[in-house]
Amino acid sequence: MIARNFAPLAVRHLPLAAAVALYGALTAIGAIQVWQALGEPIYAIDDVHIHMAIARNLALHGVYGVTPWETTHASSSPLWVLLLALGFALVGPWYLLPGVLAAVSCIAVLLIANRILRADAGAGFGDLAGRGFVLCLIVAGASLPPLTWQAMEHPLHAALLLLAAWLGANAVAQGRPERWRDIALMLLCCALPALRYESLWLTALLAAGMVWRRRYLMAAGLIAASALSVCVIGFWAMGKGLTFLPVPILAKSVAPMLLSENSIVRLGAKLVWHPIWRLGQQPLLALLFISGGVYLGIMLWRLRLAALQQAAIVLVALFVAGTWLHATFATFGWGSRYEAYLIVLGLCALGAIALRLPRLLDAKRGLHQAAGVLAGFAAALTLYTALGRAQATYVNAQNASAEVLNRDFYAARFLAMAYPRESIMAMNIGAVVWAGEPHLLDPVALGTPAIMPMIFERRLTVETLAALARERNVRVFAIFDDWFAQWVGGPPPWVKVVTLETTIGRRSLTLSLYARDQAEGRILAENLRKTDPSGRFSVKTKLLPAFE
Repeated sequence: MIARNFAPLAVRHLPLAAAVALYGALTAIGAIQVWQALGEPIYAIDDVHIHMAIARNLALHGVYGVTPWETTHASSSPLWVLLLALGFALVGPWYLLPGVLAAVSCIAVLLIANRILRADAGAGFGDLAGRGFVLCLIVAGASLPPLTWQAMEHPLHAALLLLAAWLGANAVAQGRPERWRDIALMLLCCALPALRYESLWLTALLAAGMVWRRRYLMAAGLIAASALSVCVIGFWAMGKGLTFLPVPILAKSVAPMLLSENSIVRLGAKLVWHPIWRLGQQPLLALLFISGGVYLGIMLWRLRLAALQQAAIVLVALFVAGTWLHATFATFGWGSRYEAYLIVLGLCALGAIALRLPRLLDAKRGLHQAAGVLAGFAAALTLYTALGRAQATYVNAQNASAEVLNRDFYAARFLAMAYPRESIMAMNIGAVVWAGEPHLLDPVALGTPAIMPMIFERRLTVETLAALARERNVRVFAIFDDWFAQWVGGPPPWVKVVTLETTIGRRSLTLSLYARDQAEGRILAENLRKTDPSGRFSVKTKLLPAFE
């Protein structure tokens, strides 16, 4: 009897098992390739080391900062930093911990997606195959293995937002209170902005749905839950003399638009042209967005607002509206990480519709044939774009790990050995603050709170930065020349001593080390000759003739 019951249970979980196996195999193969090529595990993005440094300082020193010497608002994901800090407090500053948490989060994505898809699928072979196909598409299309190597908060964000969207879609569709679901939804709306601030669009849409359902108290509760986490973080930061919003949001998004000479034009483009342009750069997301929009339009035309009484349709509506809002007010960045949660949501929402479609179609043979042809074409096109995205992100992540090792860690380990706990300037600060504990001057403002007011007051110039460097007794400067000139408005005013060059694939990367004067330049050159940072580096050091 037990054996007979076990077999159907095992069969029902085959789609999930296949997706988890695919994810595990791709992630393990990629991680092994990186380890063998570089001689050590290296994450595919420098930003993760900023999170790790803040978490380590919080766990060991009680300081929420990239260094133990100063509180900084350098992460746009405070909740992820707190989770890392808790882990570091328990097991120590273990380098692999962010990767492990990201892997667990990716599996959570598949578990939640599988639960949603099961609600709209039967137990036949076609249903099982369809569910397995959608889950494997999520692994490939959302780039879950590369997200694991990046080891940031994006997989956890995808999992929690998918769960919140599903619970919210059911709450809107049913239109009646359900105690534990509503409590879970409010807790998720509280946690999500602290994980990624762009999650606020989901709160806004769900609150609007609750108002439509005349559940005004629930709408107010969702808004209050999200506002609570944002305000707690913001007012804590202001109490420390920092900005209400994290510096990455202000420096990368708000400041460039507000301080540009054509800010009004840029704002107009942000609301009209930018979403279309940004979606056009993401073929898979654009395909899902158009498909979801067409389906939603048909359902609203046929059923009017009664269509929103079906949770599956509400989930599609959340994806379509949320994608447009994200493309308007947020961004799609390097590594395919920012849009990954939208791809997870879109594949899950449209996959659920596709799995229930055969049971909803009219029994006419011609309609079934037409629907089958369209479904097959859509599935093939989705598979093609998903595999193309997966291949590109896989290769990029592999190369990025080598870039982080050679571009960032060589200089970081050298500075930690030659200038331990001394005043330095750095621009890409993740590896620098993870490898050592410098007194840091960061012209991009992530590691130096004093820089952000200078940016907004238009006082960040070569002269003011040089004055701040003198005030802080900075001896050595790690600078990307082009980036510095673009960001600050001129060439570095210090003495260039050496360039550190490496080539990864077709990309040539150059970091320059400067000293504050000729005497310090000779000391820097001598330190370079006698210091040998550990690592399998392919960096070429080129001393300027005056220091050879």
